Amino acid sequence: MSNPLAEIRALGLPVTWATVRAGWDGIGAFSRLLKADDVRDFAQEQIDKAPDDSLADIVELSTVDDEGAVTPVLSRLASTVTDRDIRIWRSYLLTKLLANLPTSPISGLSELTSFWNTLGFPRDMPHVVQGLGNDISPDQYYTQDNYQKLVARHREWLRSEIAAIAGSSQL
Repeated sequence: MSNPLAEIRALGLPVTWATVRAGWDGIGAFSRLLKADDVRDFAQEQIDKAPDDSLADIVELSTVDDEGAVTPVLSRLASTVTDRDIRIWRSYLLTKLLANLPTSPISGLSELTSFWNTLGFPRDMPHVVQGLGNDISPDQYYTQDNYQKLVARHREWLRSEIAAIAGSSQL
C-alpha cells in the first residue's frame, strides 16, 4: 500500500506537521488525502525528534486508532497550513495524475481540466482551459498535438514547482 508522505519525500519535498495537517484536512475540493495509519506512522518517526512541548501530542498520534482524535492533535501541532504545504500536495497530486493520464486527448484534457477545477483554477496553473480566457475552438483544443504540448507544459511546470518548493525549504 502506498504512503503519500513517503511519495512526497521521494519527490524531494519536505514533510512537516503542517504538510500532514493539509493532507489530513484535504486541499481544494480534494477531501482527506491521508489515512490515520499515515499520520500514526509519521508520528512514530517524529518521536525522537520531538521538542518537549509537543512530545505528548506526537506520542498520542503515534498510537491513535480513532480518526476523530487526529484533527485536534494535528491542529495543536500545526496551527496553520501554509501556501507551501498546499503546493506540496498539489505537486504530489499532479505527479500522480500525469503518471496515469489516458492517451486520448479528449479524455486527458478533460482530466487535466477537472484536476485544476478541483483546486479552484489557481492563477499559477500551467493548464489552458478551452474557452477560459481564450478563443481556442474545440477543434483546435482537443487535438493530439495540443494535448502533448499541454502535458509537456505540465511536466515542466511540475519540475519547476518542485524545485522551487524544495529550494524554499532550504532557507
